[in-house]
Amino acid sequence: MIYKWFYKTPSSFDNIIMNSDGEYLTGLWFVDSNDASEHALYCEEKYLPIFKETSKWLDIYFSGKNPDFTPKYKIENLTPFRQEVSDIMKTVPFGKTITYNEIAKIIAKKRSLEKMSSQAVGGAVGWNPICIIIPCHRVIGTNGNLTGYGGGIKNKIALLANEKNDIKNYFLPKSAIHNKKSMKEKINMKIIPKNDRTPQLINKLLKVWEDSVRETHKFLSNEEILEIKKYVPSALLNTPNLIISNDQFDNPIAFMGIEENKLEMLFVASKYRGKGIGKQMIIYGINNFGVNTLAVNEDNPEAKGSYEHMGFKVYQRNELDDQGNPYPVLYMKLEK
Repeated sequence: MIYKWFYKTPSSFDNIIMNSDGEYLTGLWFVDSNDASEHALYCEEKYLPIFKETSKWLDIYFSGKNPDFTPKYKIENLTPFRQEVSDIMKTVPFGKTITYNEIAKIIAKKRSLEKMSSQAVGGAVGWNPICIIIPCHRVIGTNGNLTGYGGGIKNKIALLANEKNDIKNYFLPKSAIHNKKSMKEKINMKIIPKNDRTPQLINKLLKVWEDSVRETHKFLSNEEILEIKKYVPSALLNTPNLIISNDQFDNPIAFMGIEENKLEMLFVASKYRGKGIGKQMIIYGINNFGVNTLAVNEDNPEAKGSYEHMGFKVYQRNELDDQGNPYPVLYMKLEK
């Protein structure tokens, strides 16, 4: 049995997801990182003792200190070469760095080889399933080149800065600079764990919901909207996966709820419609949660058209909605 837990990081970092087999920490990675697909997202969310221990470790680490203990972890599929690279990474002190080439030289010397591939080392570093605790972020390119971090360059820079490294000593490769510019055009999405769904946040999301519904669900009367509104807070509190998008002032402008592989809800504030926010959120849901089914009101043709444009097709139609009202619902499935 695999379990997961979400950890809320300081604002300069993406949030973190953890995996456990029930006793040991088996995975730790940044949300939406390049290697997120290698971890288990479709599993039970449960606050286990190992998650409590790891959260304590992270609290200390993100306060700018070096924790004096290590959570119990277990790594599967650990080849001898990956073990060597992992062992070397664990020797790099808090606030220090090592290059891929330096690791390659250490292994070459140990194996009595003339040379070891830095690219092979990079592959083993990138494979690391437990970031930060096994400090792959401390491995850098030659001459301070900040390349090759599956958790994202933004997080790598923030981790090094958290350890009091002088960021002026490092530089980004051209490809990362291009990606960093592109990131500014993307929305800021966050997974909100159930224990962080405060009354204040729920109220903000409720305003987004009502604003969106009044703009897109013209077929509903005011009385019907107010009646449905009563059930929205409960849905927001109980949906297994709640993802929100914030503006530059950290105010919610859109949100979606996902259960298993189904998109249960998606609402975007009216002033932000037509800007591609809904599309980005759906892509995020597909890539990170395996979303492949959803339902949409037949009387909301714009939403239906958007889903069809992304590859969803209608496979079922019901005359009544989930509340038994005479508003036909279309069930759609992603066709690959």
